[in-house]
Amino acid sequence: MNKALFTLYLLLFSVNFFSQNKINSESFTGTIKILHTNDIHGNFSRFPRLAFVVDSIRNENENVLLLNAGDIFTGNPLVDMNEEKGHQMIELMNKLAFDLSILGNHEFDYGQEVLAKRISEATFPFICANIWQDGGVLPIPDPIKTIKASNNLNINVLGLLDNSANGLPESHPRRLKGLKFTNPIATAKKFEHLKNNCNLFIALTHLGKRQDIQLAETMPAIDIIIGGHSHTIIDTLLIINGVLITQADAHVRYLGEITVKFKNGDIVEKTSKLISLSSGGNIDKAVEKMINYYVQNPILNEVIGAAIEDLKGDEELGCFYADALKTEANLDIVFQNSGGIRIDEIQKGNIKREQIYRLDPFGNYLMVLEMNVDEIKSLIKSSFSHGSIDLRVSGINYTIFIENKSLINIQLTDNAGNKIDGDKRFKVGINDYILSSYQFEHQDPGQSFGATTAELLISYLQKKKTINYKGMQRTFIQNN
Repeated sequence: MNKALFTLYLLLFSVNFFSQNKINSESFTGTIKILHTNDIHGNFSRFPRLAFVVDSIRNENENVLLLNAGDIFTGNPLVDMNEEKGHQMIELMNKLAFDLSILGNHEFDYGQEVLAKRISEATFPFICANIWQDGGVLPIPDPIKTIKASNNLNINVLGLLDNSANGLPESHPRRLKGLKFTNPIATAKKFEHLKNNCNLFIALTHLGKRQDIQLAETMPAIDIIIGGHSHTIIDTLLIINGVLITQADAHVRYLGEITVKFKNGDIVEKTSKLISLSSGGNIDKAVEKMINYYVQNPILNEVIGAAIEDLKGDEELGCFYADALKTEANLDIVFQNSGGIRIDEIQKGNIKREQIYRLDPFGNYLMVLEMNVDEIKSLIKSSFSHGSIDLRVSGINYTIFIENKSLINIQLTDNAGNKIDGDKRFKVGINDYILSSYQFEHQDPGQSFGATTAELLISYLQKKKTINYKGMQRTFIQNN
């Protein structure tokens, strides 16, 4: 579907939707509960508790919806490395009778063909308004879904996905080939008039809190924004421009609960809260049985090395990560982006294979480029945003000098502290996501080393046996 056809599709959808007779629901006086999760990332360990809590709320209320704000997949090797990638998550969400999900950026991590199969298995629809097809293989989901509650109460749910990574969601560009993504805020405005055809207008988004606030400021016609992507805990009532905004952290640590009260078909009150799922309590035994079956994987439970001390944070984990790739590929320098480091720590003690797949779940390949100092600085500069370090490194140290929040210089040093300048060229390793997504100078187009970064991490650990990166730091910021 090209852009002109996409625009026509939006117009026809809006006309057909708006031309439907608005069903009289003015007599409805009562309450609707909207339950929500976001950024599950394959973490199904709390699903038995989630299922019990959801069923308890359903048993006590007539009108209950269960929605997900994106990123079902990527983060649990038992899901990501399964023969049918992601299938367990769809099976569990079907079991819990989810009503709807927005596409998150990590829904694309297994490729369009796999995503299409997972969507076909779901008993609930996926929505997304700001995606259109230009030669891709993924069937494009509906932009909006209408749900009817008691007394023919109409609820419109609009789906919006972040595309701030150079016009794309944050997944590998090769997995997004043939798909185009429009600005989510501008796209939402095209559906603003649909507020007139419903009693409750919800934006189910995978944009992050900052863009959710922008959406609320731009489009007060929305009643509620249920968000994801930024893994934010919104545990106090947040209303911007009359729009309630909420998000429930990530990894099913919480279940969000929104209560909307109506009088004669009109909203009279909106409240929200988070229910902790991490503090024990009753569980659904049938769901627990499903999960016990999923975790039977002796290969992933194999011990491949040990940590002498805890590895905490992107810097320590990134130093380990980059060292492993540098050693295994015999390179001069390796960079690893913080966004590809998907866990917060590796605890002291044995390290299992599955921990490495949690650290690095994306299946990215190591790419090797010959680069000079200016090109290396260009790469570092392209990665530096919002005043924070992104690229972790092995083989060198680097310092970013900033003034008034602007980058003014980058200094490279060797491990002895000597400045690195001149025209010398280095064999540099980066993953193929960085090569495809970051804008930097490089004459060498790069070539694949022929192994995934996770495979190299596992090989390094198996050979080295023990690691210790406590207190390790190679990247610095200096304010002038």
